Amino acid sequence: MFLKNMKPNYSRLLPFKQYPFHKFTFKKIGVNIDPVKHQEFLLSYNNLPIDSYMDNDYERDRYLNKKQKIHATRLRRFAKFNVIIHPNHTYDIFYNNNLHFSQDVNDSRNKTRIFDPIESKFLKEQWLLQFITQMTANSIINHIDGNKVKRAEVSLHQVRQISYPGLDAFNSPEGVHRDGADFIVSAMVMNRLNVSEGTTIIFNEYRDEIYNTILEKGEGVFQEDRKLWHYVTGIKSRGNYLGIRDILGLDIILK
Repeated sequence: MFLKNMKPNYSRLLPFKQYPFHKFTFKKIGVNIDPVKHQEFLLSYNNLPIDSYMDNDYERDRYLNKKQKIHATRLRRFAKFNVIIHPNHTYDIFYNNNLHFSQDVNDSRNKTRIFDPIESKFLKEQWLLQFITQMTANSIINHIDGNKVKRAEVSLHQVRQISYPGLDAFNSPEGVHRDGADFIVSAMVMNRLNVSEGTTIIFNEYRDEIYNTILEKGEGVFQEDRKLWHYVTGIKSRGNYLGIRDILGLDIILK
C-alpha cells in the first residue's frame, strides 16, 4: 500500500555523515512532532500485545489453561515498509503488510516470527514517515555504496518493556549481538517511567566496548550493524512499582 512520497532533509543529517554510530533526537534529525498526534501514539503503547517469543512461560501457561500469575516483560507490535529511492532524491514509502519477521543472524532470531501489526491509523502519520525517511537517508549517506542504493526494507518495532519489583526486564536476552541489517536504530526511547539502568552499549567488530549511554525519553541511537555489535542492559523498577520503557526500533536493509 502506497503511503506517501517523501523528501529527506539532508541538512539535518550531514553532521552525522561518516559516523558509524550516534545519539540523536527527533529535532536533531529533522522530524517534526505534532504534540497531539504524538501523544495519541504514546497512548497506543497501552494496547500492545505480549511478545510471546519473549515470554514463553506466558504462552505455555495460556495454552495449558493454568491459572497462574504471569509477569509479561515485553510487549510488541510490528510494521514493515518498502522504500523506493528515486534519482531526484525523493522516496516512495509503501506499507508491506507481511508481518513475518526473521533476522540474518546465527541464533534463534533467524527463525520466522509473526507479530501483531502496528495500528493502521498511525501508518500515515507525518512524523513517523519523516522518521523512516530520515533514518533511511542516514543509512544511505553512511553506506560505502550509498549512491547505488535503489530501495530499502525498513522493519519498525514498537516495544514496551515492563519491569516489576524484583523482576528486571531485558530487551536483549541474546546478549551482545547484531540484528542482521545494514543499519539499525536499536532504540528510540518514547517513554521511560519509574526505571533505572537500561544502558545501551556499542562494541566494535572485535566486541570491544566503544560507547555506552542510558537513553532518556526523546533520545535514540543509530548505528551500523554489519561490523558493530550492541547490547542493552535490563531495566529495574524503582520501589514497589512497575517500571516501563517504551521504544521504537528500526532494522534497515539497503538494496
